[in-house]
Amino acid sequence: MVDWAGLISWAIVFHLFGVIIWIGNLLVIATMLSLATEEVGAARERLIVVSRRLFQIGCNLGALATVFFGIIWVLNTFVLLKI
Repeated sequence: MVDWAGLISWAIVFHLFGVIIWIGNLLVIATMLSLATEEVGAARERLIVVSRRLFQIGCNLGALATVFFGIIWVLNTFVLLKI
């Protein structure tokens, strides 16, 4: 037998972790890019490269976790409520 209430609780927890990771990475990227305007040369290019990598890895994984566990949360809520 599947514990639907427990599954919903874990889906909510991981969904919130995904949101925190996603938004946190976006805030860090915004800060890094604002600092890049003050730099010149190689330092500026390095900040841009690091920001791009952080976006490609951190933000996309956070967004993927948010969407995935959000869908699980909604589907399990429908199963639990028998809609």
